[in-house]
Amino acid sequence: MDAIFFCDRAIQYDVKHVDCELIKTYASLRPRATQIGVETLFGIVTGNCGSGIFNCDRQLKGIN
Repeated sequence: MDAIFFCDRAIQYDVKHVDCELIKTYASLRPRATQIGVETLFGIVTGNCGSGIFNCDRQLKGIN
């Protein structure tokens, strides 16, 4: 999963960008295919993924 740098913080709230983040998050965190009847468990550690130096809103990223 990548992070986008926003020169203008306001554009990250545009529906186009929010949709892009949701699709990217879904694709990145989707469990891998497993054998029939076998569950796959996995953990996720994000820290402040997409925030801070990328000029993003942490609360908005947390919703994604």
